[in-house]
Amino acid sequence: MTENKNRTKIKICGISTIEQVRLVNQYPIDLIGFVTYEKSPRYASVNCIRQMIDYISGKISTVVLLVNPTRDYVHKIIKTLQPSFLQFHGDETPKFCNQFDYPYIKAIRVSPDLNIERAIEHFNPKGGFLFDTWHPKKYGGTGGTFDWDVLPNELKAPKILAGGLTSTNVGQAIKIARPDVVDVSGGVESLKGIKDERLIANFVDSVGSADMKIYKK
Repeated sequence: MTENKNRTKIKICGISTIEQVRLVNQYPIDLIGFVTYEKSPRYASVNCIRQMIDYISGKISTVVLLVNPTRDYVHKIIKTLQPSFLQFHGDETPKFCNQFDYPYIKAIRVSPDLNIERAIEHFNPKGGFLFDTWHPKKYGGTGGTFDWDVLPNELKAPKILAGGLTSTNVGQAIKIARPDVVDVSGGVESLKGIKDERLIANFVDSVGSADMKIYKK
């Protein structure tokens, strides 16, 4: 994932149907995320994801989200789906994530007392660090934001911002955190798991407007 500070990339996560893929294809989206965590309302099976990938525009990278998977399951995902990136969104250790020699994103759930430098140490995520809102019982999809000011200015990998982003707050989030990528799921849904074209369009417009104000002289 190359860094372009003139434009914030957009990742839409939780895509679960071919119809949603076709919808996203119409917009300047950079990454699509598929959730394999069965407890999520946005869960998609491996077979379903394999079918959806066939419909994705060539300009869009694919991300498969995993939560505390087994080593064998990760190998299955790599072999069967060959995504652009894996996304480890659970309690995976650096040793576990790094062993596959495959591009990945590592999610860091930001709690008030988190030492971010220590949390990201030893991970080598080519796809970036994804900062999401911490919740005691959920691994994501909380719909809540966190204090964007706590994020470091510079990282050894791309900075991905998630957690409660919508068209209303994403401009402020970009201004404060200066992420390379913004990640949205519930913020572009009319109901849980149901992506809404109007909300996607509004989100894309808000990101573009923020970039115009921040990066263009």
